Amino acid sequence: MERLLQMAATEGILVEYVPLLPSKGLLGLYLRTPHGAAIVLDSSLPANPRLERCVMAEELGHHFTVPVTSTFVACTSATARTSYRRDEARALRWACDHLMPLDQFLQAMREGVSTVEELADYFYVTPWMVHARFRFLPSHLCRCLLLCRELTCLGCPEAA
Repeated sequence: MERLLQMAATEGILVEYVPLLPSKGLLGLYLRTPHGAAIVLDSSLPANPRLERCVMAEELGHHFTVPVTSTFVACTSATARTSYRRDEARALRWACDHLMPLDQFLQAMREGVSTVEELADYFYVTPWMVHARFRFLPSHLCRCLLLCRELTCLGCPEAA
């Protein structure tokens, strides 16, 4: 978490903890105003450091992947909802790439760290974030993992 907070500080992003709506799924917000950027995290997150780390990374992902003109907006149309989902996917992909870089993720699997729970422990993330990492794997790796259950098959260009 310290590295993520340092990254935010380097980017000039204010990070604040306030009560949000975790019961409604709102654990963090990324806001960009003419005065600068801010990440607001739910005040309950420090009690769950893995979740805190994942939420912070995803919110930082918005900073690095969403166009500068984007701000916090309500989705009032199908087009806005599609754009919102795309922005969320970009931020989540950034978080996965940052918390579980592909080369390290594949290496962990080669070393026998293979269940979702083991991978979550290895990378100190939530199981949900591991599922997201699988979602963003290149399709040829997904096929290899599904068919062979390992990365050492002959057809996998990622095989060691």
